[in-house]
Amino acid sequence: MRRFWVATRWIWAGLAALALLLGLLADFSPALDVAGDVGEWLGDHPEARIAVIVIAALVLAVVLILLGRRTATWGTSAGHRDADQETYKDLIELLPRNVIEFFREHDFGNSWSGQFPRPVYEFVETRKAVEYKFHDRAIERKRERLHAACEAFVDKLAGYSHPGHNSEFFELNEKEWVRSNPPGDETYRRFEAHRQELGELADAMVVSYDELVEVARKRLPGI
Repeated sequence: MRRFWVATRWIWAGLAALALLLGLLADFSPALDVAGDVGEWLGDHPEARIAVIVIAALVLAVVLILLGRRTATWGTSAGHRDADQETYKDLIELLPRNVIEFFREHDFGNSWSGQFPRPVYEFVETRKAVEYKFHDRAIERKRERLHAACEAFVDKLAGYSHPGHNSEFFELNEKEWVRSNPPGDETYRRFEAHRQELGELADAMVVSYDELVEVARKRLPGI
């Protein structure tokens, strides 16, 4: 509700400014004449008209960016920022950087320790509730993208892999076949397809994590 009244206040302020401008122009007819002369001159000089349009577009872009930053923090009190700092600390403790860096570099044609995907599974399963969401809307959007990327990754990982001879390590379901058979058949092609798909899903997860950290560090001082 507070956001609605703040937005309404901005709208009324804009309308009041427009009305004031129109009133001033009505009182000063010479200003209208000057504006007409400028319009005619721009009509005769298309290169200047283009420059004016570009400048106006840049000004509008800056205004929209500033307004977007302002609206992203509407309703974010000091208490909410403190809560967001705790939420962020919980997230990076559960999903530490070393786990993300492992998936940034790993080739799923090779086996992997179960300790690396375990935090990702836990994040997907246990961090759905409202208690783990950010008050800051910009950070929360990044958290939602990260959660979706992690969920997509572990969903495929669970279906495409199984424990190897050492139960602490996992490998693709077709890995045993690939070890003892030449490439070229359907099983090998499926192995390569799963290997590539998991790599792409892991990349998306890593990018989402990095984006969340970058935005959070800008918007949460002291983390």
